[in-house]
Amino acid sequence: MNSNKKTNQYSSEDNSIKDNDVINDEDNSEKLVNDPEIDKSNENSSEDESETLEEKLAQLQSEFEKTKDRWLRSEAEKENLNKRLSIDIQNAHNYSIKSFVESLLPVKDSLEAALEQKDAPLDTFIKGTELTLKLLNDSFSKGDVVEINPVGEKLDPNFHQAMSLIDSDLELNTIVNVIQKGYKIGDRLVRPALVTVSNGKKTSTKED
Repeated sequence: MNSNKKTNQYSSEDNSIKDNDVINDEDNSEKLVNDPEIDKSNENSSEDESETLEEKLAQLQSEFEKTKDRWLRSEAEKENLNKRLSIDIQNAHNYSIKSFVESLLPVKDSLEAALEQKDAPLDTFIKGTELTLKLLNDSFSKGDVVEINPVGEKLDPNFHQAMSLIDSDLELNTIVNVIQKGYKIGDRLVRPALVTVSNGKKTSTKED
């Protein structure tokens, strides 16, 4: 009998302890929920995260502006460089034309002087013409103008224009005559040479 009473007593005490624990837990939970220190800590954490994001955004914006500025400067420098190159090329072109024209002026002067001497002897006229031709060749040399006079050479379609094929002792496709000389500036063709070309048929035969 006493044993049962003790057991019931212990059971009641246990239940009472458990109830007290539950109440304490609930009280602690309410304290945690309503604890202003925790709320303040959470607010500070959110503010810190917000400030961090704003700092990162500001940093990215700054880097973007710097990159944009470098790109704009680079584009401006390229545009200025292109303008300077264009001006330099135009100046070089104008100078080369001016220089070539200046070299041709003596040729014109010589021709005009020859025309004024209408009663001059033929020998004088011939000598004057030869001098004028020399002046012209000198002008061509200064302007890098090269004469194409390919007699005896193989036909080159890049610089020669065949007008006809003729019988010749020369090998096939060898230039026999030049009808009109060609000209080039450096390696650039100005006018092809007009030529007659051997067809490879011999005009004479050797006796045995």
